[in-house]
Amino acid sequence: MNDNAPVFDRRQYAVNVSEAAPVGTALLTLSASDADTAVNARLSYRAEPHPAAPDDVKLFHVDAERGLVLVRAALDRELADRLRLQ
Repeated sequence: MNDNAPVFDRRQYAVNVSEAAPVGTALLTLSASDADTAVNARLSYRAEPHPAAPDDVKLFHVDAERGLVLVRAALDRELADRLRLQ
């Protein structure tokens, strides 16, 4: 039975990254746990657009199995000095 929601080790993640960071740069690794057992305890990570900045999610890739967040596209501080995803 899958009756437990995953719990992240942090409520919110924040990271500083240079706009010169090349595509493929690893930014952080998300971490969560699930109290369910067997197949119901398997986690899959993904990023969703943030309501205040829906296009920001396109700049990042989240490895579904590992939770590793990577730069997917060139960053430009002149276009956005803060990026958000959820």
